[in-house]
Amino acid sequence: MNVAAVQQHFRDLARLVEQAGAAQKVVSGLAAIAVGLEPFGGYSVEQFAEFLRRAEEYHRTGVLPVVLTKTKAAPKPPKAPKPPKPVAADVIRRVTELYHNILNPNLTTEAIDGELNLLDGLKKTDLQAVAETVGIGEKVKKFKLADMAIAIRKAILDRRGMFHRPGY
Repeated sequence: MNVAAVQQHFRDLARLVEQAGAAQKVVSGLAAIAVGLEPFGGYSVEQFAEFLRRAEEYHRTGVLPVVLTKTKAAPKPPKAPKPPKPVAADVIRRVTELYHNILNPNLTTEAIDGELNLLDGLKKTDLQAVAETVGIGEKVKKFKLADMAIAIRKAILDRRGMFHRPGY
């Protein structure tokens, strides 16, 4: 609630007591309060109460009380900028290379995961292009975005697993 609402209540109260037959002095006093609140219409009731407390202290002591504001802590260092998102064509190329090089025994799980995480930033049409590259294009055409990325991951990891089983 703000002071403008309180101001309206005083206007309404002035009209009510006037219609009830109150003395003009009472009516004009209530109207004067409403007019006096005009400059404070945007204040919250709490802000206005603090203003009144400070005004009373100034009136009583002649000293304007200082309002202490919260000091900010030392400024935080700026956040490191996020790396730019890779371009879809670049992601498609990298995932395609991963698919073709998945049999490389020197390829680490972390490297594979890093490349596959790039799928998360692609749009459905781009994921469809990757799906076609890994041979599951028709299978995932009607999949939702998240399911399509999961299916591509599975296809690539299954290809690696197929050749890393004992006996091959």
